[in-house]
Amino acid sequence: KQSLDILEAAGMSETSTSLQRWGRLAQMLVELSMFAEAESVQRRILQMVQKRERSLQAATAAENLAGTLEAAQRWEEAAELLRSALDLRRAADGHHPDSPAVGRTLRRMAVVEMQGGLGDGRGESEHKAYLKRANELAHVAVHIASNELSRALQVCQRAQTQAKASAPHPKLMTMAANAILENAHSLRVFATICQRQKKLKEAEQHLRRAIDILTVGPIAQSFKNTAPVKEESSKCMLQLAELMEEQGEDATAISQLRTRVFALGVEQHPKPA
Repeated sequence: KQSLDILEAAGMSETSTSLQRWGRLAQMLVELSMFAEAESVQRRILQMVQKRERSLQAATAAENLAGTLEAAQRWEEAAELLRSALDLRRAADGHHPDSPAVGRTLRRMAVVEMQGGLGDGRGESEHKAYLKRANELAHVAVHIASNELSRALQVCQRAQTQAKASAPHPKLMTMAANAILENAHSLRVFATICQRQKKLKEAEQHLRRAIDILTVGPIAQSFKNTAPVKEESSKCMLQLAELMEEQGEDATAISQLRTRVFALGVEQHPKPA
């Protein structure tokens, strides 16, 4: 904060250096759960990038502010910011309208719609309307993530064939691993929404597909012991076990699933979808 005061006194409050430092300050405040202070800083950042007409920076700033509002359960405000971010990403020059970044924004919008529908005073029909919108957003997010995963796997296979190597280049492997995680995460969010809509069999299908994506295939196997993959696998398996219990499915299969989760060694604590 002191360095920002110095920059402002020197007439450099709107520079890239100042923007980066405001961003670091906002991140620190969020990590300290000082959400009101973080919100104030993030609104200033959003105003700064909007003045500079940098649409992708503005999209990121809007998404960061939305995250802080989500932590405060201010779902309507967060949804408005995410819609703005989505429009900016889709309109950006040279930015593919169905890019992975667009898919991530849509996934977050689905979660916000789902949570917003749980607010006090919502009638049954209004609650269902929120879930319907969330389902539609999640469906598109999954579609984008699935396309990106297919593309990443094809690139890896093509590069491996051309190089006649035993495995693709590490950078391509990492790209594919990230696509696997994004797809599984989107499917888990989709499953959560379906579960809230009492579409239990559909939710189960999404979770089983997510688990397969995370565990089947040479690239998935190469990254199965990394922390992000283990954490996502654990979340999907636990949610599937709970869903199977809800449907009264075979107790032995549920126990085996929980054993797989325990073997991953991931600390269990509640997290949002």
